[in-house]
Amino acid sequence: AVIDDEPEILEMYKDLFSDEFQVLSFGSPIDFLDGITNKTIPQLCLVISDYNMPKMTGLQMIEKGHATGAQFPTLLLSGYVSKDVAVSALNLGVNKVLEKPAPPDAIYKSAKELIKNFRLHNIE
Repeated sequence: AVIDDEPEILEMYKDLFSDEFQVLSFGSPIDFLDGITNKTIPQLCLVISDYNMPKMTGLQMIEKGHATGAQFPTLLLSGYVSKDVAVSALNLGVNKVLEKPAPPDAIYKSAKELIKNFRLHNIE
């Protein structure tokens, strides 16, 4: 699942991952959380989210998502990664934080690594 309030970023994620993965895109954290709460989203192998979005940050969304019992690895992107954001992300269990603008190949490589680790963890 990819969550970003910028449609062109969501399109970039679809282009980057759709050959290999089913990509669910959400233009707001609230839409993503509605899908988790209503159980309309299947088991997720990765959530990629922007940090700064209207009405709710990516970290707030991740925290609320985990509070529903959903477990998923997360890759958080932010235009400015402050120490407070990085510490909060680690405390919430965010697996990786990248500073925007991150090159698509760095996002892809990070995503593949997180998905691989998630799948290996599930096998164990």
